[in-house]
Amino acid sequence: RLPFDEKSGKTAGFCFISFKTAEEAKQAVKMVDGKQFDKNHTFAVNLYSDLEKYLSWPQEYVEPEIPEFVPPPNLRSWLLDDAGRDQYVIRHNQNTEICWCEGIHMKGEGKLVYDGERERRSGKIWC
Repeated sequence: RLPFDEKSGKTAGFCFISFKTAEEAKQAVKMVDGKQFDKNHTFAVNLYSDLEKYLSWPQEYVEPEIPEFVPPPNLRSWLLDDAGRDQYVIRHNQNTEICWCEGIHMKGEGKLVYDGERERRSGKIWC
């Protein structure tokens, strides 16, 4: 049975449902909480044991302490180059070469910085 507001004749917006076991109640919360009821309403389901937690909630808002911002390390720093160069890879047959492109002022081909010799000596093939 749903509680009604006597003045408006509408439901009070909540109801209490009993289950035979605590496991059934917890399963109902998992299945129904957050589900869309209709276009404008979503179910918010709580266990009765949570009611005490909500009743003891402070009436006044206490602003949380915000820790000082510590910027994370730049995980892409290996992509940056002080000279503003771009790095690119050339694959041909079983060979891999890594080159630097010296930017718009580059004349001719890029500068070869690694030709894959170390991997070839150890028998590794880049795919």
